[in-house]
Amino acid sequence: QERLLTTVERLFVKATQPVLLILEDIHWASESLNILKRLIPLTMQRPIMIIASYRDDEATTLHTQLADMVMLKLNRLTRSEIEHLSNALLGSHEHTEPLVDLLHQETEGNALFIIEVMRALAESAGRVDRIAANTVPKYIITGGIRQILERRLAQVPAEAMQFLRTAAVAGRQLDLDLLRHLLLPTPIERYLQQCVDALILEVNDEHWRFVHDKLRETLLDNLPADERQQLHHQVAQAIEHLYPNDASRAPLLAYHWQVAQNIEQSLRYAELAGDQSMLNGANLQAKIYYETALSLLHQLSDSPDNQRLQIELCIKLSRVAAYHPEESLTRTMHDAVVAAETLNDETLLARMLGSAGAYHFMLGQLGASMQFFQRSMVLAEKLNLEELLLLPYNIIGRSVALAGNFGQSRRQLGDGIRLAEKFNDLELLSGSLAFYALSLMVQGLPDEAESVVQRSLEVAEQVGPSRMTGTLVINGCGRMWGGRWEEALEFFNRSEALAARINDFLPLYWSCGFLGNVYMRIGDLSRAVDYLDKAIGMIEQGKTVFHLPLFHAYRAELYFLQGQTDFALERTLESLEFGRQTQQELATGEALCTLGKIYSALGDAAKAETAFGQSLESHHVGGRLVQASVVYMEIGRHRSTQGDKNGASQAFDAAIERFIEYKMMWYLQRARQQR
Repeated sequence: QERLLTTVERLFVKATQPVLLILEDIHWASESLNILKRLIPLTMQRPIMIIASYRDDEATTLHTQLADMVMLKLNRLTRSEIEHLSNALLGSHEHTEPLVDLLHQETEGNALFIIEVMRALAESAGRVDRIAANTVPKYIITGGIRQILERRLAQVPAEAMQFLRTAAVAGRQLDLDLLRHLLLPTPIERYLQQCVDALILEVNDEHWRFVHDKLRETLLDNLPADERQQLHHQVAQAIEHLYPNDASRAPLLAYHWQVAQNIEQSLRYAELAGDQSMLNGANLQAKIYYETALSLLHQLSDSPDNQRLQIELCIKLSRVAAYHPEESLTRTMHDAVVAAETLNDETLLARMLGSAGAYHFMLGQLGASMQFFQRSMVLAEKLNLEELLLLPYNIIGRSVALAGNFGQSRRQLGDGIRLAEKFNDLELLSGSLAFYALSLMVQGLPDEAESVVQRSLEVAEQVGPSRMTGTLVINGCGRMWGGRWEEALEFFNRSEALAARINDFLPLYWSCGFLGNVYMRIGDLSRAVDYLDKAIGMIEQGKTVFHLPLFHAYRAELYFLQGQTDFALERTLESLEFGRQTQQELATGEALCTLGKIYSALGDAAKAETAFGQSLESHHVGGRLVQASVVYMEIGRHRSTQGDKNGASQAFDAAIERFIEYKMMWYLQRARQQR
């Protein structure tokens, strides 16, 4: 998908003349909106104008996804505007007042309906200029707009109605080859012209469609259920006959077979549609298709073959749903694990356990993720299936790092990197290299980490922007925690810009959160607030917990720096509890350090010492030596305010010794100034 989006983007960049791009009905779009989001920034650099229409009753929040576009709300016509329209068509006469009232009452300002009502009135009166209140047919008053649409459809000759019903079932856009096949040996050209004359169909650049989908909906609503079911069955069979190897028609076939109540066929094509969407990178659409397939599967018998299909669908679902995680899907994953256990197929069980582990990882549920992965690894090693160890080793290493145990993560990531190289999985390799470099930096080995950083960037460059975003933000963290603020800002700004351009959610909110932390450390509190609030809002909206307690801890520290000490204390305690609940020890260690600062400011020396001590212990246990060295400096500051010169001197000496060893020059300068 990334290659496709980049290719389309380049076509517009290379355009030598002004370009007007018109998109209709984007309320039906899902991931195809991604290309629109990529093109919008080009309108600021190139002579490109984009106009997109949508129905806000179909997609109420669409404008928030396209915030950089200017929304021009086309409201329904008011009575005054209907009067202007009537006068433009009929001229200004006293007898138009009742007509305006009628139009306003019956159409509620819908422009399409107004036109249809005027058309019906003109047909009744004989000519447009003869329309008046006394020409209003009774059916308009009693039947409303639906009656008007049905009367328009009634103008189609009876011989063309079967053609029109079949076309309505097949879709708004007409596939003439399909309709010819369905209606053999009858030629359809006569029917097409009759429907054009009745203003039901229109043609543009040889593409036929219904004038408005409301006309098609009316046709479908009037079809008896058994006839509609039979027509969908016939349409599905015709598509299979005409396009036997066209996988792109799988979504359409899944829909037609489902309405035709053929569960087996609908299930088959729903899975195929999911496969095609996953292959194209349309993960949200693939997720919907796989969920549909599972729902259909549950209507069939619980046979061993169907249990195997359930597991295969869940393995696929875990891959695409990882980009759109939902808590409700964890039950689906667990059911598939139980099914694999029931089948007593260890290979299938190992695969399903690994998939469940990856899904829980993306939800931020690191404890559950580790449990599934460990079970998967035991089976994979027993069965000598090294390829099934590739994902667990790499993801476990990252999980451990995200939880804050960088000593253990180095060992796991080392094995993961070896397997990623063996199986030439560049995406896993780049991410694991970045986390490995971060582990080295956090453990005070910046020189050793630098070559790993460069290699991670080189591999990410081969994979593409979707991998580069994460690699940049992870490498920025190593520089941030080492106090190399300018370098960290460069990495985070690059990752934020790239992630925003390609709509990469996880690296985007990471970048914003860590930018907030950097700006807080260098004293730009206003920017820090903006970035941290943005990151926290994105995480809560995205329903994940990665780094959420950490960013809450940073935000609490900001409140403290802004003088809101009591509120800062409350928020820090909340972030501390949140970090412990989600087993994110990095957040716990940072929150405890902030807690120590707050208690010190409040004059509670005992609680401050306890908090700092617990922070040190947390960082040491997790191998976070860089963070521990900063805590020593904060202890020195605290003890200085308490008049404990010897204690302060010891703490500052411990901090300075580590700052020198870990090459944390910014912190070293400040520790020496405050000693």
